[in-house]
Amino acid sequence: MKLTKKAITRLASEGRVTLQIPENLDYGKEVTEDMFSDFPDTWFTRLKSSKLPVIGKKEWGYLFLSESGWKINKKDIKKAFENAAFKRGTWGDFELHAEQHFLDVKIALDKRIDYFEKKVKEAQKVKKSLINGKGNIF
Repeated sequence: MKLTKKAITRLASEGRVTLQIPENLDYGKEVTEDMFSDFPDTWFTRLKSSKLPVIGKKEWGYLFLSESGWKINKKDIKKAFENAAFKRGTWGDFELHAEQHFLDVKIALDKRIDYFEKKVKEAQKVKKSLINGKGNIF
């Protein structure tokens, strides 16, 4: 994924306790190729506001660090956060936020998987009844 070089630490350097990653540049800056880096896609995930992972191309969400992205970049994020002029909490708060964030994402994903598994079972029942001649399409 191509992002600005400091995208991963940008919000932490402002003192924010968040794993969200900004995808845009600050306005008024001249854009040059050396401002960007390629990062592994596995470092990121798209989430809806309910921390529900985005599925498919039609769903939209915000960019966040994945758990692997957090683990790999944690030291740089900590350094950026600790050097921030106006922190909105402590580093301990940040780590607790990250733990809770990943737990919330897992719970939301598990619920979504359960929902779709139930839909698949319903569809299989309909298919079976149609094959056996006991169902009606209309």
